[in-house]
Amino acid sequence: MLSSKESSFLDLYGTIGEVDKRVNGSIPSFGEISSVGLSPRILNVLYRYSISGGTRSEYVFKWSKALEKTGMILSTVGPEYMEKVVDARILLIILISYIDDIIDNRKQKDSLVRRTLVRRYDDRPDEDIDLFVDEIWNNFYQIVRGLPLFDKYYPKFIIDVERSINALFFTIENPLIREQIGKDEFLDPFSYGMGVVSFLDIDLMASNDIDDTELRDIRDFMKICQKMARISNCLATWEREVDEGTYFSMPIFYALNEGIISLEEIMNDERASIKGKIQSSSIEYKLLRKWEEYLVRLYDYCDRIRSMDIHIFIKGIIIFLKMNLLHRGEL
Repeated sequence: MLSSKESSFLDLYGTIGEVDKRVNGSIPSFGEISSVGLSPRILNVLYRYSISGGTRSEYVFKWSKALEKTGMILSTVGPEYMEKVVDARILLIILISYIDDIIDNRKQKDSLVRRTLVRRYDDRPDEDIDLFVDEIWNNFYQIVRGLPLFDKYYPKFIIDVERSINALFFTIENPLIREQIGKDEFLDPFSYGMGVVSFLDIDLMASNDIDDTELRDIRDFMKICQKMARISNCLATWEREVDEGTYFSMPIFYALNEGIISLEEIMNDERASIKGKIQSSSIEYKLLRKWEEYLVRLYDYCDRIRSMDIHIFIKGIIIFLKMNLLHRGEL
């Protein structure tokens, strides 16, 4: 668990740099998140999710919608498209969650590649795609195809989503091939699985006045945010995942790398031992320090990106960390 030292370290983020000088944001409570309303389209898809093998509660997706109000949508998204963008993002989260659920529960990969790899939408039936995944994709496409810059950014979105799905698959093998890959690749194999860059593509479809010469910097900025989001999510979920016998999280990879736990303990499913050793180590603090290093890098982009309000987005990524820590065990 986070010690008082780590907690006081984290408290610094609430007043760091220009963020809180310009924007103040509160963290939604459990009650506020529980009362968040979801659109009929999302509620219908969530019902299908629950009967198709999905394991996450509706609260998780309400949490995701509450998060979108904290600044993690591009300031360039037209207000008339905001609800569509939020629903499209939640559908993508449902898709990634569903695939992640199946990986966690069935520990299978080969059939998943055939069943869930995202297709380039061409209005032709594909029997190899899981029916529920196809339903999510149809709903998503119905939303985004009407966005003003759909034709420009949708092809890149497809590539980014495929990267997210492949990142999920890769985590299955990661502990077993750690001697065959680089250290950084081993410690953080999954950041694309967070979907932040894919969310950027959705936002860009609904945006105006983006300077094309800034797109490379905007993507690089979002890739850093994606790594920060991954750390935040891992800190909130790794203990629950270990309790469920799932060992695909960054704290696990860090602990393996440092010799705190062994591959044998994972293969033997020694949950209590693994959890206790990580809790008594400095792994969580090291992840927070890495998060802070990324935060400092974000400020380098403030003078280079003018098409969007970077400060609002940085505020959102800070609130995302705090929300994850506040709701540990609930996600």
